[in-house]
Amino acid sequence: MKRIALFLFVTMLVSALTACGPAPAAPTATATDKPTVTATHTPSPTATYTPMPPLEGRLFFDMNGSGLPDEASFIYDTVRLADPRQPLQSDLDKSIDDYVSAQPDLNNGDIMTIEEPGLSNYTVCVQANCAQTDAEGNFSLPNPSGASSASIKITDSNAGTPPLEMRYINDWKGPVVIPAYEMDGVQVPEQHLNDTNIIPIENGTFIKLGADNNVGLMQGFRTYTLPTEAVMNVVCIKRSKPHSENGVSRTH
Repeated sequence: MKRIALFLFVTMLVSALTACGPAPAAPTATATDKPTVTATHTPSPTATYTPMPPLEGRLFFDMNGSGLPDEASFIYDTVRLADPRQPLQSDLDKSIDDYVSAQPDLNNGDIMTIEEPGLSNYTVCVQANCAQTDAEGNFSLPNPSGASSASIKITDSNAGTPPLEMRYINDWKGPVVIPAYEMDGVQVPEQHLNDTNIIPIENGTFIKLGADNNVGLMQGFRTYTLPTEAVMNVVCIKRSKPHSENGVSRTH
């Protein structure tokens, strides 16, 4: 009986001590790392420089006085071409040499036709901006202000050498058509001409941005005083049909 009572007492004591012991620790929450938000740097927009298109054009030798870049015809004369008293402008001289080289059967007195040559090594300026023309007479000038037109000044390196220098700008204004008419029994056919304005080269001329700026230069022209009867009366020469002489077509 004493053993049973002692066992029960011990059991009760253990139960009591267990009941009075510290409560088991509550589970602790584990912090979960949140993703760090990184700021993205957006660069500020920067202005982009857009260069203005240049002012471009071409100088050419206006041999026939039309004001337009076209063809010019003249008689092939070796004596005249070799005359040191009448030297040819260098660009014209080169064009003639090229033509003669390509025409081995060319003879004195034949009619030769060439493209009016471009004028090289000329100085073209818009105020302080200047450029040299290339072998074909082309030039390109900076246009920082974006102007739609500009006045150009032209300097000829041959200025002061009469046989070679260009003295005038032949400014083309437009075509002119004179209808056919009859005078004193002579039928004058319809005429297609060019209206031009002769300007001293030192005065310069205007070009336009993006336009086909072909500037014709001339060495000069000669005028003769007309007699009184010529002023009072219009003299008309009837043009006959061309006929051939030695294979060359001529018109009278």
